[in-house]
Amino acid sequence: MAVFVDGCYWYACPEHMAPNAAWWAEKLAVNVARGQCNDARLIEIGWERVHVWEHEDSEVAAEYLAAQWHADDATVSGSSGAH
Repeated sequence: MAVFVDGCYWYACPEHMAPNAAWWAEKLAVNVARGQCNDARLIEIGWERVHVWEHEDSEVAAEYLAAQWHADDATVSGSSGAH
């Protein structure tokens, strides 16, 4: 599992748009597109990927990640639980 903590400023968080958003729109679009390309590469080689925003509550994010981790374990036939 690849985990990304996306910075609100650099990845165009809809809750925390950068000041002068119109000026930054092109730069942020490039960042988002690069992230999507990286996600596609990870999917191609069989990785699960999870993104959380930097502003998210860390305990809530950790619980979500743990649930995803355990869900992945349940879908792998013969998994020992270790990755």
